[in-house]
Parts: sequence; structure tokens; C-alpha cells
Amino acid sequence: MQIFITYAPEDETLAASLAYDLRRMGADVWLGSDSASSNDAAAWALGVEDALNNSDMLLVIASPSALRESYIASDFRRFLTAGRPVMVATAATCPNMPELLRRRNPVDFSRGYTAAFHRLTTMMIDRATRSIIRSPLQAAITDDLIYRYQRFYNSGNFYSD
Repeated sequence: MQIFITYAPEDETLAASLAYDLRRMGADVWLGSDSASSNDAAAWALGVEDALNNSDMLLVIASPSALRESYIASDFRRFLTAGRPVMVATAATCPNMPELLRRRNPVDFSRGYTAAFHRLTTMMIDRATRSIIRSPLQAAITDDLIYRYQRFYNSGNFYSD
């Protein structure tokens, strides 16, 4: 499963931490800053477009800054229209969060990383398994992901508060 993380530049630290820990759990994560070293803006834009088209889930890092970015709203609408799962992590309090984002049970990272990461990954696994019809192969893959997640979480090897 590929996860596309969309975020405002001010929230890059949280986005990078989440990408790092999700990758350590075995997730395929696309983060814009991974490709930002390219001096070719057109190539970078094509990479973003390709990642948006091929990602299975969107993770929105919500903050007052993020809510002002039109590309984040565009990414959200794109996944919503396609019926693909959208998860929301808040980097800061967002009193004016749109109802469509608020309905997705945002996970608050402004009060601590460890518990929020645990909640987010539990919700991601649940959402991913509900969005597919489980064949025996899919069930085995899901069970393997849950096993790896439990091992990872119990090890304590992730960014902590």
C-alpha cells in the first residue's frame, strides 16, 4: 500500500517523522521532500502526479498553514472523489478545520507523538482492511502487516515525545 503525505512546508518535520516511522513499519510512503532535490520542476511535478495517481491512501497533515494551501485541498478532493481512504493528522490546533476533514477523526499530534502514532497506524490498518474485499492472499498480507506493526510498536523504535 502506498501512502501519499500532503502537508504545508511549516509541517515538514512532522511529515518527515511520520514517513520515517511508517516506512520502518514496511509502508511505501511518498513524501514531496524526498523528490524535492530535483532541479527540474517539471520532473518533480510529474512525480507528484504519478504518486497521487498510484497511492492507495492519503495522509493529510492538517494545521492552520495547511488549510491555506490550495494543493492540499486539491489532493483531498482528488482522493475523496476517487473513493480512496483519507486519514488526517493534526500538527496544530485547527479551529476552522472543514467539516469533511473533521469527519475523518483527525489524530492530534500536537499533544505527543507516540500515542498519536499508535492511534493513527491502528486507524490506517483498520481503514485499509475495510476498503478491500479480502481474498485469502489479501488476508495473509493484512495479517502480516498487523504482526509487523505490533512488533514495531512494542519495540519502541520510533520517534518518541
